Amino acid sequence: MPGGLQIEQDLALQRKEWRIQRVLWWVLVLVLLLAVLGLFGNSGPLNEAVAGDGTLKVEYQRFGRYETAGRFQVTAGSGSRALQLVLDGDYWESVRIDRVTPEPASVQGGGRALTYTFHPAVTGPARITLHVTPQHAWRHRGRVGLPGGP
Repeated sequence: MPGGLQIEQDLALQRKEWRIQRVLWWVLVLVLLLAVLGLFGNSGPLNEAVAGDGTLKVEYQRFGRYETAGRFQVTAGSGSRALQLVLDGDYWESVRIDRVTPEPASVQGGGRALTYTFHPAVTGPARITLHVTPQHAWRHRGRVGLPGGP
């Protein structure tokens, strides 16, 4: 071609690169969507979990981060008498409990369990927040309950 540019084209390679780009764009969109839903942060519908029965409700973060502060919120009791909360299992040995709100009247350790005793709430059920920091990576299991039950 007189006066034209001499450009070599490899259309098969170009189409392959375009396919790879499209796949990577979808992967990026998926990662961003999971981040917005809470998989990589401290809040969001994927990260917030609730467990319990009629007498005890525990709200916690499903995906705790290594050495990053998190929280457990326990709602229990009727408010008319002192509340005892039992924390049992490997979980409580693998996290550092930084703060408990409200301040417990006493804390007792026995075996692999911790028992927190709280003064009665003025009105309604007691809401107890445990601020924790995971000290080990990966999965942690534990139990929260009232004396005499899980």
